[in-house]
Amino acid sequence: MQRIVGISPWSPRDNPDYGLMKEAGIEWIRETVDFPVFGEQYEKTLERMRKAKEAGMRIGCVSPIPAGYQFVPEKNRTDYVRHAPDSWGEYGDESFYENTYEMCRRIGEDTRGLVELWQVSNEMDIREFCGRMTLEQAGRYLLASAEGLRAGNPDPELMLGINPCNIRSPEALYFYDLLYKQHDGLLTYVGGDGYYGTWSEGKVQDWVEVIDYLYELTGYPVFINEWGYNSSGGEAWPQMGPADRPCNTGHFKYVWRERHDEKEQADYFAAGTRLLLTYPNCIGFFMYSWGDDGVCWYCGKKGCPGESTWGITDGQNHPKLAYYAVKENVLKYNK
Repeated sequence: MQRIVGISPWSPRDNPDYGLMKEAGIEWIRETVDFPVFGEQYEKTLERMRKAKEAGMRIGCVSPIPAGYQFVPEKNRTDYVRHAPDSWGEYGDESFYENTYEMCRRIGEDTRGLVELWQVSNEMDIREFCGRMTLEQAGRYLLASAEGLRAGNPDPELMLGINPCNIRSPEALYFYDLLYKQHDGLLTYVGGDGYYGTWSEGKVQDWVEVIDYLYELTGYPVFINEWGYNSSGGEAWPQMGPADRPCNTGHFKYVWRERHDEKEQADYFAAGTRLLLTYPNCIGFFMYSWGDDGVCWYCGKKGCPGESTWGITDGQNHPKLAYYAVKENVLKYNK
């Protein structure tokens, strides 16, 4: 069975090398769509996806993220940012979710024949992406978004799912119950993210247990929305406290084997690609990411390991070792 092999193509933002992706067997990209009320940016995203399709790529997309914490240049610090319009009301207002549904319905209509797979928002189990929403409010947002996307594009082949990043946490279990059990049939795949050996302890082979767990929990086929390994940060710093991040230490708390560098990143992608293309009940994955971003979106520092050096290319479409590791294994195993 041939599986979905995709990647987040966000650097260089307007000029990723789709030909180089296809040479490596990467047939899908993972885009993100902004709130349609922000017209110009929304239209740019639609046009970027159209160009990708014209280049022969298939498209998965992340629906709008309501809020979160990120670097704010005007304040020169990481702070809370609400992306949803203030006119929608507060998170406790019914109007907020009515507007969410209508927004996603419109997006579904606008992207018919373009987007084949939806990731409903992003990692809503953590404050970086749900901001100040309560757990129940985040669940309502996911539900309204999914129902809107499905209403806007009722094609039975359209794939939808969610992607908690801490799949066994109480927050993730709440979402899985709400979206897959209480509203069975609304979504089509069960998703999750994981960075074992970077953001959390573990190894790339942990995906075996994750896939089994998600499939047994929901009965839905499993899709990995994000996985990868950072190419900078060096050795692990197990002494890091709960408030520490690579942004202020220059290191991650965990590593897979010895250190975060380009060689270990390549080995990680080789092992992970083989596993995810051959293990039962996994329909595919999106790697994170195509190119190094240069500046960390969380802290604003250039070259920060936290969010700058996840790419399998250097941010200018020049392959790193990981690109060749992905290419070798996708072409060998995705048949």
